[in-house]
Amino acid sequence: MKKLQHLKQHMSLLRWNATNMQIEQLLQEAQEHKPSYLEWLLRITQSEVDYRYEKAMDRRLKKATLPLQHRLEQFDFSHQNGVSPPQLQQLRELLWLEQQYNLILMGPSGVGKTFIAAGLAYDAIKAGYDALFRTMQEVLDTLKLKDVTRSAKAEYHRYLKAQLVVIDDMMMFPVEKNDANRLIFSALWANLAYSIFCLSSYPCAILPTAWRTIVLNRAKKM
Repeated sequence: MKKLQHLKQHMSLLRWNATNMQIEQLLQEAQEHKPSYLEWLLRITQSEVDYRYEKAMDRRLKKATLPLQHRLEQFDFSHQNGVSPPQLQQLRELLWLEQQYNLILMGPSGVGKTFIAAGLAYDAIKAGYDALFRTMQEVLDTLKLKDVTRSAKAEYHRYLKAQLVVIDDMMMFPVEKNDANRLIFSALWANLAYSIFCLSSYPCAILPTAWRTIVLNRAKKM
């Protein structure tokens, strides 16, 4: 019993929390199935790796704040002007992210731009990337308040540390009418890693020249 207590103490110091919680079960399985030393070590280390992956995944998902609909396996391809299955599969391979391109999703309202953006962010999180999903309004509010409130400052630093930032509803802010938005956003854009932008191509909401200057010179339109 003392040896077991010492073992649990060692696991606690090493922060092997998953193994520590089920060590009695693992020992019982070893007595019943008599695995080799290597097999047993692989079993307990795999258990710990799986646990840590799930915890890290939960943390990244919580930080990302994805919309409820983000599983691309459920995407409806029936939209007339929507993306095709081969195109979506190509995007899901995340080569554009690995090759350090930005991504712009454009199209009429209701074809699934936000769904695709959220789904790609989810795929990136599963692949180990730190990703965030924010609306343009949330981004601008953060930038305007980052020197005023602690919460906005912390959120701003999350933008800078993230490996992928999805910015939705960008066309809600025509910058010709508000140069302050352009200056604020361009200051962030200079420090971001890589992003997905969701734009709506309404007849009266074509990508403004100022946004084009800020975004398109670094983005690859898929």
